[in-house]
Amino acid sequence: MISSARLPVQPRLFSPDELRTSDLQLFNSPKCHRIVQVIGGLPALTFALLCEFDPRIDTYVERPCQVSIGPHCFDISFWLRQIDGSECYVLLTTHATSLAPGWHEHRDAMQLRDAATRSGIDLYFALETLVDVPSISEVEGFFERWIATYNASCDPDAVAASPANPSSEGDRT
Repeated sequence: MISSARLPVQPRLFSPDELRTSDLQLFNSPKCHRIVQVIGGLPALTFALLCEFDPRIDTYVERPCQVSIGPHCFDISFWLRQIDGSECYVLLTTHATSLAPGWHEHRDAMQLRDAATRSGIDLYFALETLVDVPSISEVEGFFERWIATYNASCDPDAVAASPANPSSEGDRT
């Protein structure tokens, strides 16, 4: 396990306003060797705990950075390193920030990806409703779908045919 001081990213510090107005969740992370601080409600906490307990995830960092598009600044939700050494950044997104009902990416996905690419960030989107899972079998299924999509993300044809593509298994919303 790598010490958090030697990770390529650190959690962004909260502003005083965020500490006052946000729904802050804390837990001690044996995997990260520190207290993890998550804002974003149950989906963000669930995603952090999924990272904590998934043996394929070596380590993770919440709020690793921000990406700007014009005057708007977006907090990237998580940075992950899998045990195979691959790394990615994850932005949790809601239906409210989707382009249209049933669409599973942020409405600014193309601009966010472009800004992330210019910053050297491999950005992936995770729909919050797919993170908010009630059972262990669905948790395992979520990470199977998520990892399959992440691993196939360089090949758009593979993503479209992947079981991780929600359109291929019906609308889960």
